[in-house]
Amino acid sequence: MGIPACLRTPLPPLMVWRIFFTSGVEPCYVLDHVKVNYLAERIMVTLYEGSRRGALTQGCIALAVFKAVDVRLDQPIGRRTFGDGAPG
Repeated sequence: MGIPACLRTPLPPLMVWRIFFTSGVEPCYVLDHVKVNYLAERIMVTLYEGSRRGALTQGCIALAVFKAVDVRLDQPIGRRTFGDGAPG
């Protein structure tokens, strides 16, 4: 299931975007992968979270951490807008 993105910022030359999101503390909560869907009017970015192997055998604290990931686009943005692919 996707996790919500908070903010998107372009980095020169606009083919890389920094996506900010809130997650938990590693190793219990780590970014697993990013999926980008290129639609006619939108670029949908979905962030997927998981945990490191062995993390479930230790205690995980409930603490929010502000994180970021740089996403390289395969297509120019053009007039499209960004959409968050996370449900809700």
